[in-house]
Amino acid sequence: MHDVTVYGHHWQLRNLVQCPRRSDEVVSVNKDTCFTYNTETKQTISLLPTLEFRPVSLVATPEFVVVGGQRGEILVHKLDADEAPIGTRSGRINNCLCIHDHHGQTRLLTCNNDATIKVYSLPDMTLLHTLGFPEAVNFTAVSPDGTRMVAVGDGTVGYLYEVSASGDYFRTAEVEIGTDAGFACAWDRTSKRFATGSQDGRLRVWDVDRLHAPVLDIETRAPPRSISFSREGPELLLYSEHRGYINLIDARSFSDRQAIRVGDPNEEDHIAGTCFSPDGKTIFAATELPRMRDSCALYEYSVAVREVGS
Repeated sequence: MHDVTVYGHHWQLRNLVQCPRRSDEVVSVNKDTCFTYNTETKQTISLLPTLEFRPVSLVATPEFVVVGGQRGEILVHKLDADEAPIGTRSGRINNCLCIHDHHGQTRLLTCNNDATIKVYSLPDMTLLHTLGFPEAVNFTAVSPDGTRMVAVGDGTVGYLYEVSASGDYFRTAEVEIGTDAGFACAWDRTSKRFATGSQDGRLRVWDVDRLHAPVLDIETRAPPRSISFSREGPELLLYSEHRGYINLIDARSFSDRQAIRVGDPNEEDHIAGTCFSPDGKTIFAATELPRMRDSCALYEYSVAVREVGS
């Protein structure tokens, strides 16, 4: 356990922990700050000047860190570069930020309560596309090969898109993710399967070649807030529940599962975010107690194949 304070400002947006570069370095936010934390040296370094807003969304890659706020604020920071952060506004609350590469062009996607996903080029923040939806969009993810995108929002449907060679986004299918709004989605390393999580406590995994029914459909103890697949190492699916638990599933067969109690077993710790390290050997999970905002911690777990389903 690490004495690190991670604090979000929206009770349903819980994807505030990232590990983009090294297994000993975590990127996160707390109130009006964005920082890196080194798990070996226990050193915290501020990445950005004191923010004029409190982030509700975060995305980090080896090259960029981007934070989003409740009034459409976006601030882009290029890592390892002596450049001032670039700021702009994107509609209403930025529920999710996603970065992906398209034939050498880095793109930022913003999911917004104005029922759009806006696509920008990085680092210049040129608006490339605006994708419209029937409802507020809460989360999106692009497949590792850059050819597909999935999005979920305040409806009960997940939207599947094709990303063309020319860089356009075409809606190709819809899937039923549950009976309530969706707040998380993710792609596996093959770009063939994706997972969705909804407010009613449904976690579903879909195969793009067989969308008539999910290949996995489970009911969670509390709504899934953060979902990710490992990119290296054992093929695992990680998801956090709103309170108390993170869960690992064998992403090959979906038959082996492990639930991990995070935080004080006598308290209702909220999960502020989870992620894998780049090599897939470590999992990070941050907790917070809503009634005690300074009672937070970052938990670090080593991954071994034998642990799943034990």
